[in-house]
Formats: sequence, structure tokens, C-alpha cells
Amino acid sequence: MTLGFFDAQAGTARSAGGRDALSLLDWALLLGIATLSLQSVTFGMTQAGHLWGVPMCAYLLFRRRLRISTLEVGVFLVFLAVALINTGLLDVDRIKQGQQAFKFALVYPAFYLIGRFYGEYYSDRRLPFGWLFVAGFILLQWLVQYLAVPVIHKPLLFQEGALHGTFRERNWFAVMVFFLVYVLMLRSPSCVRAASGLLFTCVALAFLSGSKSVLVVAAIALLFAFRGQLTLKAIGVIGGAMVFYQLFGWQLSGEMLRVRLEDERGLAWLLSMDLLRRDWLGYGLGFVEAHFGGWWITVQGLGYGVSSVFSAPLDLSLIAGPFGLLFWLVFFFGIGLGLRTSILLAPITAWSLINPLHQSEIVYLMLGYLVAWAQPRAVARTTATHNDGLPRPDSDAVSAGVRA
Repeated sequence: MTLGFFDAQAGTARSAGGRDALSLLDWALLLGIATLSLQSVTFGMTQAGHLWGVPMCAYLLFRRRLRISTLEVGVFLVFLAVALINTGLLDVDRIKQGQQAFKFALVYPAFYLIGRFYGEYYSDRRLPFGWLFVAGFILLQWLVQYLAVPVIHKPLLFQEGALHGTFRERNWFAVMVFFLVYVLMLRSPSCVRAASGLLFTCVALAFLSGSKSVLVVAAIALLFAFRGQLTLKAIGVIGGAMVFYQLFGWQLSGEMLRVRLEDERGLAWLLSMDLLRRDWLGYGLGFVEAHFGGWWITVQGLGYGVSSVFSAPLDLSLIAGPFGLLFWLVFFFGIGLGLRTSILLAPITAWSLINPLHQSEIVYLMLGYLVAWAQPRAVARTTATHNDGLPRPDSDAVSAGVRA
């Protein structure tokens, strides 16, 4: 059984034996998607998704299914050590440094490892959801917000009217939906319906949530991961650009552009670079919120309640200097993990340049999944001959097939 009007192979035929039953690991992934979406449900520092991550990590440890390279381990440990040393030794104001230390030391790596497991697991299995599942997920989020369901939905003080459902903000909602449609498209990267599904979903997200960046990310995914003809790629990218201009062009010109450059992201970038010039090794965890919250210069979008600046590599650099940047290069860019990995991560790489994606469990789950999907072991398993009659991705599906 697959939850979608066509399966994870983006429209390919079902096996002759009929629908496949979902395994416990399939149901576990669906439960993870549900709990990670309940960002408004918290228990102190713990979110609903964390409660799902604990038994999943226990399973991976018990079954010895943890797979990770020496490079990943080494870069992570060095980054964490520098971040904790900076946090403990530098005499600067901090807010929620304990919470951030808990997430960077335990939560984020746990979800990355879970993602790596599932990326390999589904290299030769059907995904437990399809496009209908994604459509239903978006509809459910709209209903939750429209009905203002207590506990699981919290109204935002800004971005009023933007769809975020059970998520803390619209961007995390967009990240989750993009993750789902991206992995669906990667199952059959030469299928026009799969590419059309990704583009249509991201355009719908832009309309509903007001997320500008999701259209840019969709265009990058089509350029690098879709193996269709160059003409089809161009049509998709140009169409997305036209939608972007119609929806958000007014925000990137005139007074709105001036505000972004002088009072928001541009100003945040200048002040952050000045901080790095003063101390190139960074300032540790919990610094950004305290610094910009008490700084005499007001930066729109930063201050109390905001724990990071607008860019993942910049914020990681503020935490651990060049070691934070190295962390981003390896885990978000795929440096040292192979060309296939960098190609598959390209949409996330670009997205993280203009958004603090390093502060999300969903993102680390997605990163781990894509890194595992790109590995030669997964390629071999995906392209192997199977006896169950299931259609499989093309031989270079995992390499993202950068072909016209």
C-alpha cells in the first residue's frame, strides 16, 4: 500500500502482486513526519518530534544501522568542541545557550543519522507516501489554521495570513513539503509528471505561505535533479520565475528593497561580518539573540526571540568561526562527500544561504537522507536487478543526472 494516487516512483506501474503492505519502518517514517510537523507542541525544551527520534535512535543503535563517514564525524566533533569552548570561555551575554548546546550536540546529529538510515533503506524500496499524501498534508495544515485548532496551532504575530498550520512559521512548513516532493521526484528523475508535481507543489506553497525562497529552490532542483530535456527544464524555470515576479517582485524593488538592504538582511550581514573581523573564531552558542537583542542598532527580524541570523553559513561562523563554515561546507554543501552528494544537496545549499536552515530537525533529517541516497552503496542497491517486479529509478538517478 502506498499513500498516493501514484506511488513513490512518481507514476510508474505497481507490482503485479498488487499493493504492498507498509512495514513498521514505513509507519515509523509517517509518524516522524506527523510529529515533526507538530512544532507548536512542546514539553520544555523537547518537541513532539524529539519523542519520535529517541526510539528511532535506539533502534539504529540496537540494530547497528548507524552509517557515517570519518569526515562527517571529525568535522562535527571539531565544530561542537569549538562551539562549546567559545560558549564556556568568552565573556559575552548569552540567551538559551543550554538549549542550543542540547540541540547541536544531540538532537541535530540524531536526526541526521535517522535520515541517513532512511535514505539507504528506501534506495531499493517504495516510499510509504505519494503525491496524494502530500496534497492531503497541505490541506490538513490549511484546515488546522483555518479552524485555529487549539494546542497544535499558534497564530503568528507577523506574516499574518501566511499558511503555517502546525509549524512555528511558514518556512518550516515549506521545508517539510519540499522535502517530501523532492524525494518523490528523485525516485524517478526523468519523469515529467514528477518534475511537474514538484513545480506545481512549490508554486502552491508560494501562494499559500508567501515563501519566496521555495520557488528558487524548486528551480534549482529542476535544473540539477530533473533529467528531462533542456527545453522542459527551461519552461519550468521560466514559468517559476514568472510566478515569482508576479507574487514577490514588489518586495524586491523600491522602498521594500531599501529596507531589506539597510534595515534587515543587508544590515545584519554587515554587522555580522564586523563581529567576525573582531573575533574570527566566533562567539559560541546563544550569542546572536543576546547581542542583537541588546544592540543599540535595531536590525529588523533580529533581537530577542530570534536565535540566529538570516544565513546558515554566516550564523555557524558566528558560533565557531572557520570551523562553523567547515561544518556548513560538509553537511550542507557536501564537500568531501562526493559530487553526487553536492548535486543532490544543491537546493538545500542555496536555501541555507538566505535562511537559517541549520536550526531545524527537519533539515538534518533531509540532509542525512540525501547524503545516503547519493552514496555509491545506495546506487548499487538501487540499480541492482530485483525479483519482485517493482520498477526502480534509472541507473544514474542518484547522481541527479545533470543532463539536458
